[in-house]
Amino acid sequence: MFRKSLAVAAIVAIYAAAAPSAQVAFASDGVCGHYAFAGAFSTRNAARKQARRVGGQVFDLDASDSPNAGKGLWVVGTGPGPRGWASKQARKFRNRGVRGAYVAARCMYG
Repeated sequence: MFRKSLAVAAIVAIYAAAAPSAQVAFASDGVCGHYAFAGAFSTRNAARKQARRVGGQVFDLDASDSPNAGKGLWVVGTGPGPRGWASKQARKFRNRGVRGAYVAARCMYG
């Protein structure tokens, strides 16, 4: 649990540095804000491959507040940050061939 919290804190620090105006909220040990998403996958390996291709990171949906998340899914995305920043990231994903890239406000836990 501590390692996961440390990993989440490290991710937040990286994205806060990349997006200095990022508005990031913490809710019950979760990291909340706007995320740009570039696909959902049933295996972590498939998600990692996509993340390398589009420049995103892999999130475990079982550790999110996504209302429609199925069990065992992995998503590729980036965030959290303000909506405008996430929209730019989604555009980058679309420019890299991810036609269905989108932005959503989410909390990632763990």
